[in-house]
Amino acid sequence: MSRKPTDVPAPPPSLRALLPAHPQSRGPELPQRHVELKRKRQAAACETCREHKTKCDGNRPSCTACLRRGSECKFEAGPKETHSQALKRKFDSLQGKASSLQQVYDLLRTRPEDEAWSIFRWIRDGESPESILQFVHHGDLLLQLSLLAETGPQTDRFTSTSDARGIDAIP
Repeated sequence: MSRKPTDVPAPPPSLRALLPAHPQSRGPELPQRHVELKRKRQAAACETCREHKTKCDGNRPSCTACLRRGSECKFEAGPKETHSQALKRKFDSLQGKASSLQQVYDLLRTRPEDEAWSIFRWIRDGESPESILQFVHHGDLLLQLSLLAETGPQTDRFTSTSDARGIDAIP
C-alpha cells in the first residue's frame, strides 16, 4: 500500500480536524509576550572581569563592567579567540622562546672561547636569541662555503664521478 504525498493521515477519532484560519480574520488578539533578547556570549572575558568573576560584554577597548568600575580593561585573547586558544598561543610562543634560549646557551657552552665571547657580546648588546642563532648559523654556512672555495675541486686526491645531471660529484 503506497501513500501519496498529498494523503493526510486521518486524525484520531477523539479529535476533530482543524481547518486553516481565514487570512482576513485573525481571531482574538493575544497579548504579546515581552521577549528578552539573549545576551550574545563572548568568546573570552577581559582579565578584570575574569578576576572579579563578573559577566563581560567583550566591548573593546574597554568593556562596560570595567568602564563602570573605572578599572583597566585588558584582553589576553583576540576578538574571535577563546581563553583556551589564547593560552595555547601563549604557551607555543613561550616554548619557542625557551627553545631559542636553550640553543644560545648550548652555543655558549660548546663553541670555542673566542666565539663564545662574541656571542656573549651580542647578548650584552641586546640582540635577540633568534638573531644570534641566525648570525651563528649563517656564519657557519659562510665558513663552510669559504673552506670549499679555498680547497676547490681536488681531483688528485679524490676520483670524480658524474651524477645523473652531469655535475661532477665527489663520492
